[in-house]
Amino acid sequence: MTARRDVVLTPTEASLAVIWTSVLGTPVESPDTDFFDSGGDSFLATKVVVTVRQQWRIEVAVDLLLENTTLRELAWQIDEFTSSEPVE
Repeated sequence: MTARRDVVLTPTEASLAVIWTSVLGTPVESPDTDFFDSGGDSFLATKVVVTVRQQWRIEVAVDLLLENTTLRELAWQIDEFTSSEPVE
């Protein structure tokens, strides 16, 4: 994938791109990158989700990545989880 300098990632997208790059072994530079089209599978998705849980301290299931397969979609979901106020 050729680097695109005109693409600006949100902080969550940028952090997630680092995780995906590490897991997939290939650079992820676009928010429209699809995890599975980039070589991801269910085993690698599990690795991503474990890292997401640790980094953002949120409880998410692998289904979150299975249902939100692009960097943008998953980052948006993470932002939703982390911006939610706990209900007491």
